[in-house]
Amino acid sequence: MRASPLALLALLSCLAPAAAVADLNHCLSRAKITPVPGNPRAVQIETAHARTVAYYAERVQLVAAPDFIIQARDTTYEGDGDTKHLTDHLIIPVGSSVRWQWITGFHTLTNGLGDGDPAAGTTIEKVLADTSPVFDTTFAVPTHLDYYCRIHENTMHGIIDVLANTSVTPHPQVTRATFSRAPAPNPTRDAMACAVTVPSAENVEITVHDLAGRRVALLFSGRLEPGEHPFRWDGVMGSRGRAPAGIYRVRLRAGDIEESRSFSLIR
Repeated sequence: MRASPLALLALLSCLAPAAAVADLNHCLSRAKITPVPGNPRAVQIETAHARTVAYYAERVQLVAAPDFIIQARDTTYEGDGDTKHLTDHLIIPVGSSVRWQWITGFHTLTNGLGDGDPAAGTTIEKVLADTSPVFDTTFAVPTHLDYYCRIHENTMHGIIDVLANTSVTPHPQVTRATFSRAPAPNPTRDAMACAVTVPSAENVEITVHDLAGRRVALLFSGRLEPGEHPFRWDGVMGSRGRAPAGIYRVRLRAGDIEESRSFSLIR
């Protein structure tokens, strides 16, 4: 009799090294995962923000030698070679093949910006785990793909830009402070996460404002080193308690640069 995917995960817990078991337990503690009756390749995944059905990726390698490999690690995707960036970003020519490859933990490969994205999971909803370690695809037309892991939504995001211009450099140079990851999830019921990138060390201020422009939270004020930096707002206005439902903007200030991104808070 063929073992279920969850039974195989239990076997992994018995046989894997302690570090691998710790990674697996960390992931499974963040989500409720149950089999879908009648479909051994599907599981229901329930997190704090969403409940969905995901499908185990094919065990066979569909592409013999992919052009690019993105590794799914404990809490990050890594494929662009730049570990300073919270959001993995590949810029590739049209016709390229990409492999998402499981390394540690238990993850989903889900299209979209986060659980608050209405398009989340509409084109890709796969499980990456020991029992389904790879997912291969080839990008035949120019496109932009946002993806994330439902279980590690605040830290595990990626972008693939597929361009017809094959002369483009794979890692564009950041020339000014900017948001490298928009607020997510959006909308959110409580916490919001975002990230900014700075090309050189500089003083930065990150604040949250309501629709009237009033500041409701200070996320950071100080000097940042070059690279990407994640920030998080827990939906609380300091001593004033939980922020009411509404539209908010997270604002970045760095020298003469000022830009903001909006998000919705629902209660």
